[in-house]
Amino acid sequence: MSISIFNEDCLKKLKSMEDNSVDLIVTDPPYGIDYNNNRRGKNGKIKTEDGILNDGKDNVGFLSQVIKECYRVLKDGHHIYWFGRFDALMKQGIEFENHNFIIKNSLIWVKNNHGTGDLLYSYAPKHEIILYAIKRTTKKVKPFKLKKLEDGRTRHNDILEYSKITKKDMVHDHQKPLDLLSFLIKKSSNEGDIVFDPFMGSGQTVIAANKLGRKTIGCELDKEIFETAKERIEESKSE
Repeated sequence: MSISIFNEDCLKKLKSMEDNSVDLIVTDPPYGIDYNNNRRGKNGKIKTEDGILNDGKDNVGFLSQVIKECYRVLKDGHHIYWFGRFDALMKQGIEFENHNFIIKNSLIWVKNNHGTGDLLYSYAPKHEIILYAIKRTTKKVKPFKLKKLEDGRTRHNDILEYSKITKKDMVHDHQKPLDLLSFLIKKSSNEGDIVFDPFMGSGQTVIAANKLGRKTIGCELDKEIFETAKERIEESKSE
């Protein structure tokens, strides 16, 4: 399957893409929380521990433009999965509605291990939310239909339990487990479809989609992270 990855601003790439050209979008955007991780892994510092590009607390305007372009390039009736933290998604969910997406669910990913967060008067976060939305369709266009049911089932629970990647295996602080991404991709695309990740990060979505026989497009703005993702994607082809 073809893989196209780009070291550039995803908004620039999106604006160069044709209308209705993507079958599925799976992405983990900068949450807009000015992320900084003070913990250190045994294998040394991860690049993203000092922060993530476009993650400032005023990034809603930027993400609104991305959501608008995602709506344009996504095929009618097709799906988008958008990872986020509850406080960020309260703002970003409004932008999805403003740009005509139909929000179907907020899926809960249970990590089986708590993450970082406010250490004072707060509960240790053991989950993340995945906003699941669909591009509106018209009478002339049929909604997306899965050719092969995942596990032979038409419906799955909205609580998804997949263990978080261990610190020693991480190359990016927001790196998602391959089995979780694979589940979402199999639920909302068919073999040969185009899966797009505008915030590619570690390259996990591209790797998962390629292993499942999907065509992939990915963008990553940070040059160092992009090169790491590129190397990982190449290595995954022989696995």
